[in-house]
Amino acid sequence: MSDWYEIRRQSEALLGRAYEGVFNAMGAINFDSNNPQHVLGVSLYCSVVELCPSVLLIVQKGQFIAVPHLVRAMIEANVDLINTLKDADYHNHLCANYIQRMIGIVQRAHNTKDVPFLSAAGGIDEIRKCLGQKRKELADLKRKGFPPLNVGERFDKANQSSEYVSVYSYLSGFSHNDISALEDRHMRTEGDGYKIVLFEELGEKNEVHLLDLVITVLIGSSGRVHEFFGTGKFAEINQYMEESSKLRQAWPMEET
Repeated sequence: MSDWYEIRRQSEALLGRAYEGVFNAMGAINFDSNNPQHVLGVSLYCSVVELCPSVLLIVQKGQFIAVPHLVRAMIEANVDLINTLKDADYHNHLCANYIQRMIGIVQRAHNTKDVPFLSAAGGIDEIRKCLGQKRKELADLKRKGFPPLNVGERFDKANQSSEYVSVYSYLSGFSHNDISALEDRHMRTEGDGYKIVLFEELGEKNEVHLLDLVITVLIGSSGRVHEFFGTGKFAEINQYMEESSKLRQAWPMEET
């Protein structure tokens, strides 16, 4: 039994305790249901929290290969949460993103023949009317200083640029099925060709790093939310981050 195996076991246990503590503390969050910043912030936080049981279930089932997809979603939600809590108008940027995406979808439907969506939406005239309305809404938001933000710009705004070009970029390979991710997951050189592997273990060290990411995002986002809403639960939540830091100090030394 390796040192990494024991750290992995402790990390899984810590994530379970942290999730339980975070979930139980959510009842202390009181927010203004008419305040867009509050509603968006709590919604984004819920998106982070509700992914954790899925991570735990997958880990317990030994199907760790799905964890990177969930961690990536947690990191992205956390970035938007950071921006929302520090900028009361950030929801306007996300509205602009949504409208821009809808314009792209409707435009593609408009330019494609035999799309069932066209008749369901009322025909080509209604599609053109919708496009005009959405373009006006987007132009209004841009004029007010709220353009759509791509993922990199959202990370920059949250002061998470280094995370974007490192861990988030790496995790995105799993979601986008780029060649490097496929090589890591399935392709193994064998003579002049390749053999394909399925459900190959990531390795205890990599599994520890992923669990550490989940814990960091969960506790970091929880601390921000409880501090922002003044629940009095910050210290209680932060104890899990302290446990995580102590556990990280026990990681085996990296080989050079």
